[in-house]
Amino acid sequence: MVKIDAEGNKVEPLESEVNSGGFAIPSTIHMARPEVACVLHTHSIAGCAVSMQKEGPLPLNQHALQVIGDVAYHDYEGTGRNPEERARLLADLGHRRILVLRNHGLLIVGPSIAAAFVATYRMERACAMQLAFQQSGAAFHPITDEVVSTAYNRPIGGRNEPAKFEWPALLRKLDRIDSSYKQ
Repeated sequence: MVKIDAEGNKVEPLESEVNSGGFAIPSTIHMARPEVACVLHTHSIAGCAVSMQKEGPLPLNQHALQVIGDVAYHDYEGTGRNPEERARLLADLGHRRILVLRNHGLLIVGPSIAAAFVATYRMERACAMQLAFQQSGAAFHPITDEVVSTAYNRPIGGRNEPAKFEWPALLRKLDRIDSSYKQ
């Protein structure tokens, strides 16, 4: 890990180099949205596969419904180093926390590491389940329009904020497995 400032300059002396491509988009988001404390960008198999699908994540199950109202889309334009593209990316993300980078992967932001991690986990599960279902060839049992509409219109955050419930549970589990991460 390389600790850097808002301009991409190293804060501590290290021989490691800064990945300018990996810095361009997160720094743009941090500068434009001061409430965002964490930006995660993944190229997981499930996330990338769903990013290639025309409809993106589908309202197939409760896991998808946890995130689907918080999803925005950005078409693939290249590396993300172009200032004009970064402006479009910010506009596409808007106030949401999950950005499907078409044909590329996922970008997830949060007001804390906990919120970004749990949103990433939820989105990843929704993508993996979508792919598993699509491969099954089984007939789909649809969720009612009312339930799907509620999911799309649910306010971001709310009573199930991950920093309150899921994150502390994950840390307790990690403490039981190996607490050396605290050092």
